[in-house]
Amino acid sequence: MLMARMWITLAAALFALPACASPKSAADAALALAEAHHPGKFSVTATRLEKNRYRVVLTAKDDAFTRVALFMDADPADCLLGSTCDARFQRAYTEGVAAGAKLKALDTALAGCGVTAVGLDGAEVSTNFRTIIELDMATTDQRPALARLTPCVAAFRQALPTDAAPAIRALQFRIQRPGGAPAQRVPLRFEEGVPALPKAPTYLTGVTEEETALAPEKLRLAPDYLRTTKLHEKFAATAQVALAADPAGGGVSRMTFATGVRLDPARLDVIRAYVPACSVPEPNGRPCRTDMAVSLRYDLTTGQTSEVAIVRDIRDSRGSLALPPLRGR
Repeated sequence: MLMARMWITLAAALFALPACASPKSAADAALALAEAHHPGKFSVTATRLEKNRYRVVLTAKDDAFTRVALFMDADPADCLLGSTCDARFQRAYTEGVAAGAKLKALDTALAGCGVTAVGLDGAEVSTNFRTIIELDMATTDQRPALARLTPCVAAFRQALPTDAAPAIRALQFRIQRPGGAPAQRVPLRFEEGVPALPKAPTYLTGVTEEETALAPEKLRLAPDYLRTTKLHEKFAATAQVALAADPAGGGVSRMTFATGVRLDPARLDVIRAYVPACSVPEPNGRPCRTDMAVSLRYDLTTGQTSEVAIVRDIRDSRGSLALPPLRGR
């Protein structure tokens, strides 16, 4: 009887939907599914067109942390009970509830332990989210700053539901260091945009479900800092100078990007990287088959390169690149 009423409610809500998808038809169809399974629990907070389909975000009326993000069918009228769309909704609901519980526990823990949360590094609803925090890490010794997060991790896990899956206990962070005025705490929410990142380097780290403290050895330079044309041009120019001075020669193509990047074992302001190169370069810097590389050390503060060295014959017997790991983390 209950199932019959659910079908009648859903069919009535979907019957009037236009055949051509629109933001309203997508939102109405998503809300109809939510009402059929969880009456009165959700409201629609966002509808966006992504990849020729509408993505609808539902927020729990009694919990702003819990959000369900659902990709609708090309025709939202096809999102009926028992359909593949309905199965997607139920998976999205399960993920949204778990992610919301995790986010709420972390938001509470960070506020209580005095660490400033700046936002989420990606707005999508997922239990695998990364949180942006501000932390005053010293350039040469990050242990005291990271130790401040140990009670935060403990408080987060204590705030989780008792039936939370073990994987939910893991955390990921992007750390930005203070620059100018202290960052303002931002309540953590899914689907509300990503805060603008500073131009200065930021660092990635985290804890697995078994770990209780963040180790300096796990810090990594966030790769987006390296995605600037000027930096790649600087690395390529440094490599080209070294190759020009070497009797065996070689060249760097215009489309070369640094690879194998490692953060210094101790310092936050030093990285090491490889610049792929070719023993037989193509004219005018055209792409060529890389069979060598130039390693270098780069100071993020001064912009100076050093420890420049040429590594030849970097392909193994199968033709795959086989660069030895650079010193770092």
